[in-house]
Amino acid sequence: MSGRIENISSVVLVILAASMAGTYFYRTVVTPDQSQVIDGEPPTFVKDWEQILSSARPIGGDSAAPVTMVVFSDLECPACRAFHPVAQRALDAHPRELKVVFVHYPLDMHRFALSAARASECAAQAGLFLGWVEAVYNKQDSLGIKSWASYAADAGIADTTTVEKCAKDPKPVARIQAGLQFADKEKLRGTPTVMINGWRYNGVPSSRQIDSAVSVLARRSVR
Repeated sequence: MSGRIENISSVVLVILAASMAGTYFYRTVVTPDQSQVIDGEPPTFVKDWEQILSSARPIGGDSAAPVTMVVFSDLECPACRAFHPVAQRALDAHPRELKVVFVHYPLDMHRFALSAARASECAAQAGLFLGWVEAVYNKQDSLGIKSWASYAADAGIADTTTVEKCAKDPKPVARIQAGLQFADKEKLRGTPTVMINGWRYNGVPSSRQIDSAVSVLARRSVR
């Protein structure tokens, strides 16, 4: 009888060990951390995520950082404006581990988003891409009222006339098209969409969730 009980106990222990090992694998290999779940869904991995980096604009962090946060943004999107300081706080918290890049994803539903994206590319030529993004976010409620030249002046761009022309130029812009095509291929749900080292979030991650992901992914990079 005691031998039977011992056998049953052994089987139970093996099952529990397997279950724990599976949980550990899921938490440490499949996802950055179980705390990353948003709206009941964990982040999903986009295997070819690095393809979009050549069309992204850096907005902060060490270029050699092991963790990259990709933010698909629309400059007319209020949620994108709200997420921007969250990304900046993450950069401040992880100056050597994290870099953040911006990918254009202007939505059709936003009348001025595409023009703002076009103008941002001219701002980038002046070395003031981030300045343009912040100038537009700071006065997002004035889009359509405030001139593009005025936004350029707010961003510290001397050649405001060129930026105005860029905003109104209907020709396709390669970086913008690349962002739209990638978003369409991956069936992104809206803006902002955030990926951290290829892990795409179902919703907008909080500062705590970003901190957790950066810590885990940065540790993995040095193994």
